[in-house]
Amino acid sequence: MEANKNVQVAIYCRVGRREDTHAESAGITAQKSVLAEYVARQGWNLVKVYADDGYSGMNFNRPDFQLMLQDIRDGKINCVATTDLAVLSRNYLAYNRLVEDVLSKHQAHYVAVNAGGDMLNRAILDKCNLGFTKHGRGKAR
Repeated sequence: MEANKNVQVAIYCRVGRREDTHAESAGITAQKSVLAEYVARQGWNLVKVYADDGYSGMNFNRPDFQLMLQDIRDGKINCVATTDLAVLSRNYLAYNRLVEDVLSKHQAHYVAVNAGGDMLNRAILDKCNLGFTKHGRGKAR
């Protein structure tokens, strides 16, 4: 993707285990920092930060995730950035449905920073070890 302000980015952060019930988890804070810096380096427009602290990646029953999907459908964002694939989903089938039913349908890109870039680019995706097991667990490498 080109470095320009036409890229309307949503940062999405998630950790499965919440460390503190009163404060944001350190993992969420770290993801936000890395992603905000990445988006700025690309020259993209950061529209919104979504974070689900303490939610499983095995399903999409996450409040901020659902808000983000609606913003994609409404055309407010055209790119989602995460630190790695496991932040978005730990379920391979759900991930594929998301790509087909939401991202591709609404011409939105998905960038997994630690996995090499635009995950809707087939060449990059083919090089990436998704790290999904039959149960959907594992980290992107």
